[in-house]
Parts: sequence; C-alpha cells; structure tokens
Amino acid sequence: MVYMNKSLFFALFSLLFAVNVAASAPPELAWSVWERGVSVTLSNDGHVYILDYEYNPAEDIYLKKYTVDGDSVWTVKYDQTDPTKWEQAQWVETDGQNNILVAGTLKSGYSNPVNAASILMKFSPDGQLLWRKVYESDFDGSYTRRCLIDREDNIYVLGLGAGPTGLVTKVKKFKPNGETAWIFYDTLGIGAPQIFKFSQDSAIVIAGRGIVGSVNGFAKINLEGQLLWAKAPVFSLTAGDIAGDADGNAYIINDNYETSEGSILTKLSPTGEVLWTEDAPFSGFRVEVGTDQQPVISGFPGSGQPGVSMMKWNVDGSEAWKNLDADGPLNLLLHARMLLDDENNAYLAAGTLFDNAVCKVNADGTSGWTFTNPGSSGAQSFVIAKNNSLYVTGIKTFRIDQNLSTGIQQQVSYKPLNIYPLPASNQINVEIPISGDYRWMMMDLNGKILSNNQLNAAQAGDIFTLERGDVPEGMYILLLESSGQRFVAKCIWK
Repeated sequence: MVYMNKSLFFALFSLLFAVNVAASAPPELAWSVWERGVSVTLSNDGHVYILDYEYNPAEDIYLKKYTVDGDSVWTVKYDQTDPTKWEQAQWVETDGQNNILVAGTLKSGYSNPVNAASILMKFSPDGQLLWRKVYESDFDGSYTRRCLIDREDNIYVLGLGAGPTGLVTKVKKFKPNGETAWIFYDTLGIGAPQIFKFSQDSAIVIAGRGIVGSVNGFAKINLEGQLLWAKAPVFSLTAGDIAGDADGNAYIINDNYETSEGSILTKLSPTGEVLWTEDAPFSGFRVEVGTDQQPVISGFPGSGQPGVSMMKWNVDGSEAWKNLDADGPLNLLLHARMLLDDENNAYLAAGTLFDNAVCKVNADGTSGWTFTNPGSSGAQSFVIAKNNSLYVTGIKTFRIDQNLSTGIQQQVSYKPLNIYPLPASNQINVEIPISGDYRWMMMDLNGKILSNNQLNAAQAGDIFTLERGDVPEGMYILLLESSGQRFVAKCIWK
C-alpha cells in the first residue's frame, strides 16, 4: 500500500470533521535518506552536517556532510582504538568560518558502560580534524550534552564535570583555537545538565534536573562565566526548560507539582526574581521566546497522553493563544526539540512509534500541519534554514520545504463532494461536480491509499459508482481531483 502526503491527509481530515483551521500550505518532502543522526546543523555555505555514533567497542563518533539537495559529500571520524572504550555523539554546530564543532562523551565498557570523559572536536569544511580535546582528564566521569558557538566563534559546552563540590553541571568555554577560556561549575544545586541556550540578551540560560527526587533547577550566566542567578530546587514531576528574552527576563516551564495537573510558566526578572506565574492546562516541558519577545510552550495534552499541545503568552502574563490539539488525530509521542522561526511559527520535532514527525503551529495559534516520514522512531533533532526549509534527523535524515513565497498563510481549499448512500454496503454513488478528467483515491484514517484510478471525460452531474471490493467496515476518505480542483467526502462502509 502507498501512503499519501500526511500533511495533505490531515488537511482533508480537518475539513471533513469541521475543524476550523486556517492551515499553512502543506510542506513537501524534498529528499530523504536512510542516514541516522542524533543532531543536525547547517553551515553558512549551504551544507548539512549529521552527527551519529556506533555503540560497539572501540567505535567512534561519525560526522557526515551532505549538500542541501541530499547528496553525500564525506564521512569522517577520529579513530580511537582502545577496545575498552567507545564514543557517544551528543551535539553538532558550525561556526562563522563553516568549521564544524562536535561535542561527545567517551564511554568506558560496553555491556554496562560508564561515562569516562568529555570530548570536543573541531573539523574543517573539508573534513580535516583541526583539534580534539578530551577533558579534564581521560577518565574523570564527565559527559557533554550540547554546545553553542558565539559570533566570535568561541565554543561553549554544557555537561557534567568534577567541580569543587563533586560532579555538577558544568559549562566550559573554548577559544576558536581550542584553548580553555573559563569553566563554570554549578555550586547551588540546579541538578544534572539538561539544556542550555543563548538568551536574546547575549547570556546563557541553563536547565538542570535532579538525579534523585522530582526537582528541576535553573541558572543564568554571562559570557564570561559569571553566575547571574540560580533557582533551585523547583519541584516538578517532569523535566523543565528555560528561554530568555532581549530584556534579560527568563521563562521557565515545569509541571504543576502540587496538583499533578497541567504545568506552570514562570517569568523571572534579569536578577532571577519571580515576576509572574501562569497555569497551562496541559503537560508542558518545552519553552522558547520569539522575535516578538513572547514565550511559547509545548508538551503533551496531559500526563501519559500522546499528542501535541502548545500555548503562547503575552509579556504581561495574559494568554495570547492556546492550541491543545495541534497534531490532530496523529497523537505524537517522543517529543524532542521545539524551535520558532523568524515569523514566530512554532515547530516541534517528535514522532510515532513508526514515523519521524514535525508539527507546526502558526504564529496566530492555528494548526499549520503535521508532517510524517516513515521510520522506526521519532525525530531527534532539526534546524530551520533561512528559507524556512526544515532539516530533520532521527532514524532518517530528510528535508521538508514550505511554500512560503507569498509570506501569507493560505487556506486549504477542498470542495465538498456529494456521495450516497451513507453508510453503504457494497457501492457508493459519486456525483461528478465538474466536467473533465479525474484522478481519484480512497484512503483510511491513517492516510494509507487503499485504491486509486483515473476517470476520463466525465461530465458534470454524471454518477460514478465506487465499488467497495475488500475494504473492511469503517470510515474512509474519498478524494477526487480535476483541473487543479479537489473534492472530498467521507465514506462509510458497513
């Protein structure tokens, strides 16, 4: 069986079930390769870098370069030969000179591995290893999570490291030549490192999670490694997230620990004081701040419930919009990364147990689209190009393109189709809406095309008989297309 474009399918589904959605133009799959990755990034010169690793003794981190059209350029690695160790990839970024920075962790043992040391490597655009740092020793129990690069090509690495009070969250800054600039150790107990980001006021915000207990912690440091504020413990059954605006304020998201229902968004001042807290009616654990300085959170509709919910606030804490069913009937799992584009549309990389997926919510809070690409797990990471194409990696790596040439959100246009009887046992009569040649298809509610064919020289008002064949009982979607016009109806077999 063939699956139709899922974004097209969900637009049809929404129309049929009277969901009032002003959807963006459906995206298109530009290319897809069976190239697994844990992280993906773009360089200024228009190349895609995918990071992955092999889980075997003496195996390594692999850096893979592709063109934006999906053509493989090269694959490189540093060949470490110690059979008692292997390398785990964590994050990849590119600098202003199109060099590539790779953060990873040296692991010891295979059947029951432990963290041995942190790794940072820098590669040139042609794949040459410029330098490699294993720190602070080759076996200090540390690991890395992510890396960031500033405008001067300095590198910041988030991880766990041995500080004055034991293994704690650590940020280490490297100069472009690999020299250490400074090391920040958390001494106030924000927990193990989870996420860090540049805030819009040119600082770094950090989210941590307690190794034991249901607690989160947060901190903000400047680019010289000085602590601006820390907030811990913050009780939460789920991991939290943090993002910062251009005025130095920060937004943190946690679940509602007291009621175990919904989540709480808190706005903090530049000095870490609470400005306001607001409840969200779903289990949120991702937050980003847009170019309009307003925060957006995403998460699951409820604890243990699949799907995507998003919500946006104004800077004063009033609700801007909420979309509690952003992905429609797909019920996505495996939430990964959320990003906002320059127009403040929100995207969440996620998946089902069988597909990679990205869910888009438009800047006004309406559902945009949910795009899926078959694969055995969800999307792990993605980036947004300047033309708003998305590069996504997981069990596959692929590019999806959006039709944004007009810069205006478009209505999905499908006209109703007259069919009868409903429900039907063996045949359904379809009234031809306009004269012309037709392509038709019938699909199930997962978007799988069950039958399709051509119907030539049909006249308006003619009756076309659709045979049931071996289609099981249930509800299906019938789509007819002629001369650029599309007609749709729901079909019920009993």
